[in-house]
Amino acid sequence: MKVDFGTVTERDMDMLFLNAFSSEKAFVNLFISKTDLPIGEYSVDEIYLSKADKDGESDITVIIGLDGVKYGLLIEDKIDAQAMPDQQKRYTLRGDRAVKNGEYKEYRDFIVCSKNYYASNDEAKKYSHFVSYEECADCLEKVDNTLSDSWVQQIKQAIKKSKRHSETIINENAKIFINKYRDYLEENYPLLDLRTSRESNGYWAEYATRYKYVSMVHKIPYGHIDLTFSRASDKMDALTNIAKTMNEMVGEQLKALGLGEIVAVPMQKSGTLRIKVPAVENHIVDFESIDKTVLDKWFYVLSLFSKFSNMLASADDVTRR
Repeated sequence: MKVDFGTVTERDMDMLFLNAFSSEKAFVNLFISKTDLPIGEYSVDEIYLSKADKDGESDITVIIGLDGVKYGLLIEDKIDAQAMPDQQKRYTLRGDRAVKNGEYKEYRDFIVCSKNYYASNDEAKKYSHFVSYEECADCLEKVDNTLSDSWVQQIKQAIKKSKRHSETIINENAKIFINKYRDYLEENYPLLDLRTSRESNGYWAEYATRYKYVSMVHKIPYGHIDLTFSRASDKMDALTNIAKTMNEMVGEQLKALGLGEIVAVPMQKSGTLRIKVPAVENHIVDFESIDKTVLDKWFYVLSLFSKFSNMLASADDVTRR
């Protein structure tokens, strides 16, 4: 039987997972198998939706038991909503507090989302464990449950929604911020090629460079600017040497601005040169309230990385002749 859920929300998915955890051992085991928890027949003792404290809330909290010991599974569920800054960190704070309060002996934090969402979201990768919607669907397709067919259809519709970026919820404050950011950029740094749309949330400002293998991103609420080299995860030694050379060349200027050194960071299949800059919660803060010294730091680094990538593009043109 075909079931059309219309627009699947994260709350809909939370309820699906609550029911699956409470009724299907295989579903519980899917999550446990991602961890280093002891092997055994776990009982599901408690399940909470939106369990909250002063540091926010966990979408799903599952407390399981084995040989009289309780363990917590703290799960963030995402379809397509933008991850908020330090969201995983707050899961750690809640888990640590719950252990101290005796709610369970240990905990593990998860994100459950589509493979597409996970691949394109740095905040998602900060969670200790990842279970994909695709894995959930595969698991539930194999169970003998009268609801499993409709569950699988709902998950597949959520996967489809996660791929439609146009349906991502727009935060109006972040949208206003990125438009003012763009206006400032166009007036003062016209050579920087900002590609983030004026219709975007604008949590990140994404730039094109002249070198096709390199992209540049200002992750505004996280407080860093990345120059990312595609398919360079196996070339981290070379990127580390590049970072060292650049620090020797511009280290004094960075220091004068109150900035740290350039560092090389592995990013799955890519490699990144990164500089930490002042972070701004751009879904809350108005662009015009930002001190000019902060703007100077941002756009100095962006200009530096842009010039470096353009130099690489020119060198590549020369070597290809």
